[in-house]
Amino acid sequence: MLQLIVPLTLLIALVCTGVTLWALWMIRRAASHIEERHRFAELIVNEGEVPLPWIEKYRKRAAKLRQAPDSRAEIEAATELARSSIGRELDRLVRYVETTRLVADEFTRESLIAGINERRREWEASGWQEFVDAARRPLNNHTAS
Repeated sequence: MLQLIVPLTLLIALVCTGVTLWALWMIRRAASHIEERHRFAELIVNEGEVPLPWIEKYRKRAAKLRQAPDSRAEIEAATELARSSIGRELDRLVRYVETTRLVADEFTRESLIAGINERRREWEASGWQEFVDAARRPLNNHTAS
């Protein structure tokens, strides 16, 4: 009987430990994701910059394309793809701010939404110059993170 109880107890302890560690990992991951969204909202509203993770792969692609001759059309296509991607990310961020309970109050919520939408209008009015400027900066010299 004891030969059955000890391995079973160890198995239960191992499963419980695994579930606990998995739950802690998921909580940390969710907290990191929430923190990142809030940091991105502040970066957009306060600094007027596109978050680097949103444009990093497009910047790398543009850097490679600039090396090649006659790549103007491909650079424009990559820029257009980046613009639409940034637009989707802005939409997601606005939806998040509209629905989250993790803002101080309704005034803060409305201020963030207004600030994000204002930056979008500025970027659209300038032909997304922020992205174009970011694409021209060296990859290791972008301040958004």
